Amino acid sequence: MQVELDRGDLRILDVLQEHGDLSAADVAERVGMTPSTCWRRVSRLQELGVVKNRVAVLDREKVGLNVMVFSRVKLAGHGRDALLKFEQAVREHPEILECYTMMGETDFLLRIVCRDIKAYEAFFLDHLSRFPGVQEVNSSIAMAVVKETTALLGNVEGAVVKWANGFHSATTMMPEASYQLIREKVQKAVGRIKDFKPYKVAAPVKLDVRFKNYRPSEVLSYLSIVERIDAHSIRFVGKDMIEVSKFLEFVNTYEAGLEP
Repeated sequence: MQVELDRGDLRILDVLQEHGDLSAADVAERVGMTPSTCWRRVSRLQELGVVKNRVAVLDREKVGLNVMVFSRVKLAGHGRDALLKFEQAVREHPEILECYTMMGETDFLLRIVCRDIKAYEAFFLDHLSRFPGVQEVNSSIAMAVVKETTALLGNVEGAVVKWANGFHSATTMMPEASYQLIREKVQKAVGRIKDFKPYKVAAPVKLDVRFKNYRPSEVLSYLSIVERIDAHSIRFVGKDMIEVSKFLEFVNTYEAGLEP
């Protein structure tokens, strides 16, 4: 099931996909959040399974695995037991990095890495061809890697001009430097406009607002459409972005001291 992600989540994921070893504090600095807020978001993403693992990605050629093979396997039978036995055999061999069940004439597609062609030949003769139920194997050796990435979400262009140091303090770039950085990022994004696809926000839309002082959240929480999350934060759920935008405009212009 797809998990609802907001813009802050996407910025965090963009950083983690490229730099999975960064601490929450380092990620927070790059995306312009407080360390505590960033840590809560990263923890949530891990709990929901959006972030499965934070691991080191090895260069296979530098560890001696110079040959990559794609093998298409067809089984003699397609009963549940035959499939389970083949899948179990696949899991027992580290040479097989990935295995996919396919539609069509091929039952499985395997991605295999070996030291060289002779090593693959030995693996094929001693193991793969003897896997339970194998009827036919067609293999292709990759000549070169054109694109190889573990990033599922495209990188997001953004300019961070203010960093939160804590609840009551922040570091802000000088205006001219901020304008220059924003200008550069916008130009870069426009230059890559064809790489981006529209992001559709799933309805209903959830908006969390955190105030520096507790009074605005206390007053706004009297509205039936507002949920108070903690002393300084409220949550509003709108049917679409238009409704959320109107509520945000109301929050930005509302003054608690005004008479109704």
